[in-house]
Amino acid sequence: MESLIEALDAAAQVELAAGNHREAKRSARQARDIARWSKMSYFELRAALTAARAACGEGTGAESLEELEELVRRATELGFRPIAARGLDLIAEIHLKSGDLGAAAHEFTRAADQIKEVLASLGEEDRRTLMHHPDWKGMMGNMLDTLVKVGRRDEALAYLVAFGAASCEITPSPAAVPATSGAL
Repeated sequence: MESLIEALDAAAQVELAAGNHREAKRSARQARDIARWSKMSYFELRAALTAARAACGEGTGAESLEELEELVRRATELGFRPIAARGLDLIAEIHLKSGDLGAAAHEFTRAADQIKEVLASLGEEDRRTLMHHPDWKGMMGNMLDTLVKVGRRDEALAYLVAFGAASCEITPSPAAVPATSGAL
């Protein structure tokens, strides 16, 4: 069953990368449902996150905010902090795209707090590897950029120190940043 779920989620990721959001959402929801029926919470939450990303790409992301909040709650409750962080990042991106910088900053910092918990459990080499991963660099870049835009520069700098990010390049992901983006 696990292989089927992973194959469906991988197909959804490919479709998502290709810009086929509707097909990505369909495959991810199939993976989510099979995982739910099989009582495989990690795979269910991961596929639900992929489906939510596809819905955002399709333009229906704001409709799924309640579902994302539930996903974050369950992921946190079950100890899947990276999934919770990604869910919070997606919520923040939705707020950012709708122009609500304050709400986006709040959700980005909630995501960053989840990442801090993950980092606290890792050794130095694993921390460095995680912080150089493109997904996490994009997430941190989005948060830092948004915090600066809402006048919370000192908080943004404090996150840089907390994440030891002085040694890697962090930039916002292009999909989440409006054209009027500023730099740190």
